[in-house]
Amino acid sequence: MNIGLQLTENITSLPLVDITLQNPANITGLVGSAIKRQVPTATLQSLKLEAKTSLMNSTTKLWLLQENYTMKIVGASSNTGAMISTNVAFLSMNMSDQILVRSENGTLAELNQIGRTYLLQPLKTVPGNPTTAYFFNGAQFSNTALPGINTDRFRFLDLTWVPPISQWNRTNNVLGQTTKWDLNGQTSATLFQEGAPFNLTIGLAKRETTYTPIYQAIFDPSLELRVQAASWALGTTVAFNLQTYIETLMPLIIIISLALSIITLFFDRRLSKRVQSRKRKG
Repeated sequence: MNIGLQLTENITSLPLVDITLQNPANITGLVGSAIKRQVPTATLQSLKLEAKTSLMNSTTKLWLLQENYTMKIVGASSNTGAMISTNVAFLSMNMSDQILVRSENGTLAELNQIGRTYLLQPLKTVPGNPTTAYFFNGAQFSNTALPGINTDRFRFLDLTWVPPISQWNRTNNVLGQTTKWDLNGQTSATLFQEGAPFNLTIGLAKRETTYTPIYQAIFDPSLELRVQAASWALGTTVAFNLQTYIETLMPLIIIISLALSIITLFFDRRLSKRVQSRKRKG
């Protein structure tokens, strides 16, 4: 399973971080517990975390925070002999704890409680005026009260907004022997309309119908799940028929066997000609 999380914002500065962690004990334990709360039999076997911040535009002070979680989860499947089914309810997990990491340059950074750590205080201290407006997921507010509550609650690994897997975009790759489900702004536009699940916008001054300057923090998540080919989903369960999977492999096995036979025959013929030519010379 792969979870890509991205925040673009010009509300505040972010600490410079560029790290890759393989099975960090504290993070693996926290995420593993969140997965078990959704699917008690599931176990997080491995976790790779990549996180990076960068200043995209020094003029507009536009920052980018990117996090990528690659996880292997076991214990969520059942096998009836004819079909294997997996409960992927953990895709809607909620991990609310801090994830505090230190980059190689010694910089400390929070990777989960993003709203409370980086965005809430700048939101509250914006030098507003009577025309200043605050927007959260498309709704307009005259003060920071409700946007502040939602910002304080914003965590990267709060995935409770994620719908059941059966509502994701599905792609079946017959040649690659995989079925892929993905969830992002391009494949699920309705879910992400108005910038949901997190779009905080501050319009400092209104001139006619336009606000300027604009301060924004936009969360852009992307989730992907890959399983065996010809799989299907019902609610939070993914399943595939073992017989169907074996049948899809047969043409590939036959082609490989035929190719090996041709190669063997070709070499046999070359070898036999060489032997015959040697006998004639003798």
